Amino acid sequence: MQLNKLFTILKSDIMKKSLFFLLILAVGMTSCEDDPTNVTMPEKEEADVHNLLQLPMEQRVPAYRNMDQLFYTRTIAKGKTALALPRKERSFDAFRYTIGDQSSFTLDDFMERNVITGLLVIKDGCIQLEQYRMGNNEKTRWTSFSVAKSFTSTLIGMAIKDGLIDINQPVKAYLPNFEGSAYGEVLVKHLLQMSSGIDWIEDYSEEDSSFKTLFNNFADGTSSQMHQQLMGLPAAYPTGVRFNYSTGDSTILGMILRAVLGKETLSAYLSRKVWSRMGMESDAYWVLDSKDGTEWGGGCISMTLRDEARFGLFILNNGQINGESLLPSDWNSMAYQPDPDCPHLAYGYLYSEQNCPNNPFAYPMGYGYCWWCLPPIWIDWEGLDDEEYWGERAIANPKTDFNHIANTFTAAGVFGQYLHINQKDNQVTVVWCARDVAEHDPMDFETMCFIEAVTDFLNE
Repeated sequence: MQLNKLFTILKSDIMKKSLFFLLILAVGMTSCEDDPTNVTMPEKEEADVHNLLQLPMEQRVPAYRNMDQLFYTRTIAKGKTALALPRKERSFDAFRYTIGDQSSFTLDDFMERNVITGLLVIKDGCIQLEQYRMGNNEKTRWTSFSVAKSFTSTLIGMAIKDGLIDINQPVKAYLPNFEGSAYGEVLVKHLLQMSSGIDWIEDYSEEDSSFKTLFNNFADGTSSQMHQQLMGLPAAYPTGVRFNYSTGDSTILGMILRAVLGKETLSAYLSRKVWSRMGMESDAYWVLDSKDGTEWGGGCISMTLRDEARFGLFILNNGQINGESLLPSDWNSMAYQPDPDCPHLAYGYLYSEQNCPNNPFAYPMGYGYCWWCLPPIWIDWEGLDDEEYWGERAIANPKTDFNHIANTFTAAGVFGQYLHINQKDNQVTVVWCARDVAEHDPMDFETMCFIEAVTDFLNE
């Protein structure tokens, strides 16, 4: 039984916590038959689904690989034939990577230091490296968190190609009930660029933050309250002039897709366009905002490691399947690079004083359409050396000569989820992670150092 169904009967906060623990326990028990390694049990302590992003490790891992037992979801159906991924694995015994001027680290070091639960590197269409940890295996479907934003963006691109969406139209053109709200005047393009101008605080722990309010509505399965929240948000500054990372913007994108697709759901559209045609091995599933509701454009698609990599191959191949292009001809220059006419999205400016006046710092990435863009020449990542803030993971002298991953792009999710696309080197890297904090800049930097070193290693 899904947790939200129980919530409609049992409203007590204590009961919610107890039921969440029992459900996690049941998840481990029912998973054993199909996946004998998937047996990590939480200790007998209460937990609340509203605090999914603050779970202790013993609950975090089984929860992240069994999201369909915690939320309403919809299946993304695979096709009849799986795309073969030939193996060309090589020994990584001699592999090393460095973090700034810190000493060399091994592959095992990376896995342990970053709490990696799954790692896959595909180069030239072949699996070069595949690793699983903490009970995960090739059948595990792990939640993507905000990596799903890049999937939503891709669906928007396909809807443009199909003549269903014009990104230069305002939200109210597709969602008439947003007429009169601040979001109603925002262009679809600005949602893709996280530049809506809407007053939004993306904080994953503060109870009164915009994100936590939205997530609590998801946890309760109350889409009506979520809609009311989004329609009631005021504008903080003009649309299209300032970057402010917002899961609210991506949630609206999901609503727009549902509106223009008519009776077809986002999951069915993704299945029909890509999942069934690209040769995915397994069905995936997408978290919904309520029972029989809309897929969450802002997060949480659960899929196998190899199928996530296959989606990466679809992106790597410019959105083509069997010679058919499913994305607009100019999609690459729009989605995977900062718009040259939008200085607030440029490399090094996302958290500058222009975008983040209260706490500005230098950050190297730029932003496209829900994809993070790595600069052609690496820019300082300020603040990585703050030992008081980051502790022993602080980096005194961050490396600044990334060559292989320059001009690449990546989808990213909290706790260290990555889908990295390197078209220059014909390489896709997928990283699953179960860190104990949602955001950790030095660990993100370390992941970039690792991917750079792997790319160099495989080019030898």
